[in-house]
Amino acid sequence: MASPELMGQEYDDLNTFRTKAKKDLAAINSCLQSLYDRVDEISIVLDEIINYSYGFNLKLIGLPELNPDSKETAKDTTNLVVKIFNKMGADVTLKDIDIVHRVPSRSKDSSQPKPIICKFVRRLAKEEVMSRRKEISRVDAAEVGLSGSADLGNAALLDHLPPKTQILLHS
Repeated sequence: MASPELMGQEYDDLNTFRTKAKKDLAAINSCLQSLYDRVDEISIVLDEIINYSYGFNLKLIGLPELNPDSKETAKDTTNLVVKIFNKMGADVTLKDIDIVHRVPSRSKDSSQPKPIICKFVRRLAKEEVMSRRKEISRVDAAEVGLSGSADLGNAALLDHLPPKTQILLHS
């Protein structure tokens, strides 16, 4: 049987270890909380940057492709949307646009034309187009270079939402 002095020493050693372990766990927890807070701050800043960037974008849906048999270039798509915007009554030039491109459709229906994302250089140009968005259905497809059978009656202009917002609204 162990002596009382030895047991007392073991108890003291265990008690010292327990106290030190509690302090170490508290320090680790404090570091983890600090890292968690910092990651949260960075996430908020990144969301703000993305939201700001998307503020210059709009999405055109239901706009027929210029030539469904061949690949439409970004330049062709840009010229098409500038013509449409001008026919809608918005004063937009190529200098107002950063990039225009078609994106894959989320719809499983492959007969639908691919949506177009248009990123503006100036927010005012985007707002001018969006203020006239209902006019797109009145644009004559032939006047903007689309085939005679093309119809813009189902075309629409929408704000291009950031991915998190899209997922939230889709849910």
